[in-house]
Amino acid sequence: MILLALLYQQHQQSCTHSLNHFGHCIRASSSILLYITSLFNNCFFLRLCRLWHQLTKKLFEFFDHPQARPFRVDVFERFVRDFESKINQLRLAEMAVMVAKDIDSMCDYILRA
Repeated sequence: MILLALLYQQHQQSCTHSLNHFGHCIRASSSILLYITSLFNNCFFLRLCRLWHQLTKKLFEFFDHPQARPFRVDVFERFVRDFESKINQLRLAEMAVMVAKDIDSMCDYILRA
């Protein structure tokens, strides 16, 4: 929950600073944020229990939620990459494609990493 709150705070800051650049900044309502937070908490619990199949299904539920879109890249980098060898590689590739579509500038992303 702390990670998601930090990601949300970073997203809000980037939205206020670069609203003209992105143009599609989404301000999540508190109920949506609670729902996304509960999804992420479930993912975290499943990861601790090493329930890889259930975790993969829950991650797709998280990634498919439209309000989770601003968090996909960071969740993939900071969370999924820790256990990427444990989950189905085809499903991992599907997640990576979703995340890649959310990256605005691939050059900026590569230079940042």
